[in-house]
Amino acid sequence: MPNRLNSFFVSLLFLSPLLSAQQLQFELNQHYNPDSNTWTDLSRQDYSYDVNMDLNSSTFFEWDTLMWRRLNEQRYVRQANGNMDSVKFYALNAGNLSLRGFDLYYYSNPTNPDSIVRHSEIIGLGLMPERKERFQYDSQGNTLEKITDVYFTNRWEPREKLEQSFTATGLLLSQKFYVMDFNGWYLMEQALYTYDNVGRLTDTYWLGELGDTLSQLVYHYQVNGLLDYIEGFAFVFGQAQLYSRSEHSFNTLNKLDTITYFVRQTGDSTLSLSYRTLYGYSPFIGLDENMSMRIEIYPNPTKDYLQIESQQEGTKTLQLYNMSGLLLREWSTEESSLKLDMMGLNKGEYLLRVQSKGSIHSQIILKQ
Repeated sequence: MPNRLNSFFVSLLFLSPLLSAQQLQFELNQHYNPDSNTWTDLSRQDYSYDVNMDLNSSTFFEWDTLMWRRLNEQRYVRQANGNMDSVKFYALNAGNLSLRGFDLYYYSNPTNPDSIVRHSEIIGLGLMPERKERFQYDSQGNTLEKITDVYFTNRWEPREKLEQSFTATGLLLSQKFYVMDFNGWYLMEQALYTYDNVGRLTDTYWLGELGDTLSQLVYHYQVNGLLDYIEGFAFVFGQAQLYSRSEHSFNTLNKLDTITYFVRQTGDSTLSLSYRTLYGYSPFIGLDENMSMRIEIYPNPTKDYLQIESQQEGTKTLQLYNMSGLLLREWSTEESSLKLDMMGLNKGEYLLRVQSKGSIHSQIILKQ
């Protein structure tokens, strides 16, 4: 399978606009245990947003037998016009998050960056330039070309190139991936995209360096137009073999709720349930909430307790609601760090609200 396709059965062409249009709060990945017919937590990604509801930070956790371990975090800094200014990468070091790298965005036009330069930590040297991405756009702002340079012996050297083509309405038609060798750019693989008459993605084909088809994704939709499932096929000696299937479910607001993955293991002739991703949102957040309070609430999902860390000075009022709107607990504190016991609550979703000096932070908590 092409190594560019991180997940053989999910297309970011579908997921990215769907998720970015909602207040996504977390993604939870779970592995299926067929012997016990149970799900085991693997990892999760938590998201927070700024005043303009733009992504402010994303934090990655890994389940470690008894508790969630926070491993890394990305923090996003924007310019006054809303453009991305920088992304800072933090990793756990001796129990604390420490800066390990950052991306800097450079613009010559009002909307799209000309280049993104990454600096990463090098032992003994500190943060050094590592790679640079250079972009070219069409008149609609679509990315036609991205060249990735690496920093080597005090100079930038081109290593990878992505070329893209689009329809007149902006739908992605093709992608070509190149690497630099001694003779110049060498085509490694390419992807082709097809759509139905209403602009829905129907097929993705991945082709090898010789133009042979390596894999295919086929998208199926429900009557209401929402994605139903995606089938993944691998081509062996020119013959398509079903390799995977991802089933999509949505909540009552048509937000993506769960993706369940079925994969054909080596030696098997049928697909078997493998893992799933659960998506959590913050439906009660209004325009006046989550505007200025810097707060961290983790682990989420949780099995036993919540750790609440706030940089807000003064008295903070905390309220815990069930999803029917019933107030379960309310208390006030001036402490900056608080541990909330969740063990006595039933499994399900709860809403935690923290109020202080006119600011309100609302967050959905998943109790497992």
